[in-house]
Amino acid sequence: MRRVSDLTLGAALLIGSIAYCALVGEPGRGLDITPLFLTIPIALSFIAGDIKRIFAVRKEQNTMSVEIKNVRGHYEAYIGGRFICSGDTRGECVETVEEIYSDDAA
Repeated sequence: MRRVSDLTLGAALLIGSIAYCALVGEPGRGLDITPLFLTIPIALSFIAGDIKRIFAVRKEQNTMSVEIKNVRGHYEAYIGGRFICSGDTRGECVETVEEIYSDDAA
């Protein structure tokens, strides 16, 4: 099952609370917006948190560089100086790194 993003939850909470206030309001008395004082900040915190997380991942991906070294006849891949994997060929290392990071993104 896919995880529902905080952005979706925040938007649903915001829309739901506005719809609730509109539907519960009594004719001639106006709207009671008291619930919005609680739900709007919560919804905005959900939305802002997810947006921050999205941009943090993009920033990390942009600054991440793979270094592949030839070490005694085989190749080793490093990211930020940290060992990731090794392989018989340079292409094998590249494929393994791509697999690792495409699995993390999914």
